[in-house]
Formats: sequence, structure tokens, C-alpha cells
Amino acid sequence: MAALISPSPLDSERNDPLNTALDKRVWVRWQTVVFVVIFIAAVLTRLVGLGDRAMSHDESLHVFYSYNLYMKGDFDHTPLMHGPILFHANALMYALFGDSDFSGRLYAALLGIGMVMSPLLFRRWLGKWGTILACLMILISPLLMYYNRYIREDTPAIMASILMAWSALTY
Repeated sequence: MAALISPSPLDSERNDPLNTALDKRVWVRWQTVVFVVIFIAAVLTRLVGLGDRAMSHDESLHVFYSYNLYMKGDFDHTPLMHGPILFHANALMYALFGDSDFSGRLYAALLGIGMVMSPLLFRRWLGKWGTILACLMILISPLLMYYNRYIREDTPAIMASILMAWSALTY
């Protein structure tokens, strides 16, 4: 009698860990897809061709002093050059990615990508549609896109202000 009650082939397929893993459904909300598309667009608009444009005088000063910090380890702060974080972060980019126009602007571009996605921090106050629209507006803003691809203190200052506002609202 025991030989007549054997497990069916369907039971063994159900207990197989590979079939169990493949059978699980993955539910992706449409909002997640929208934010992933916005993130990809931010990466492309901030990084593609980043080192192609010639450096302006302001940029050349920032990358020169960052390069000196990277190569010699010396940095002498002057009020004309705003603050030390830009030079230290830029020297880190040189250490990680080598010295080029691309890596000289990379710190600002990475902060710009973060700036595009920063409305996600404010979801509680902006709501679903407000967050999406804010991300899109920051993404397509010509002024923000220009300064997100420009090594000066503007992008770090804006990003610090966004984080400060979020911290105050969260507190």
C-alpha cells in the first residue's frame, strides 16, 4: 500500500528551490520605474561629454588648486576661493580617476545627480506627484544642468542647502 502512495512529479517540482525562486512574482510599482528613468536621465545629462568643453577661468583656478592638493598635499585656503570642501573632494576625484577635465568636473556632476534625486527626501511633504514633478524640473533646468557640469562652489552650496532644509523639516 505504501508503494502505491508515491509523491507525484508535480510535488517534487514544487519543492525544488530553483522553481520556487523563479516562480516568485516581482512587483514593481510604476513610481519606481519613473524614478529609475529619471535617475538614468540624470546620469546621462550630467556625465556624457563632461570633459569635452574648455575650462573657464573660474574652473581653471579650482582645478589648479585641487591638482596641487592632489600632487603635493598642500592647500592654503583663501577667502577668494570659497571653501576647502570643493578642493578636497576634487583632489579625491583626481586620486580615484586620474587628472583630466572629466574628473575635474566629476564632483559637481555627482552632486548634480544627487540634486536631481533629492526631492525623494521630501516625499512626505511633496506627495507622489510633487516629488516626480520636482525631480523632473531639476532634471531639465538649463541653469542647474549647466552648473552641475561646472566645477565651482554653486552645486555643492545648493546641495548643502537642500540637505539643510531636509534636516530642518525632519527635525
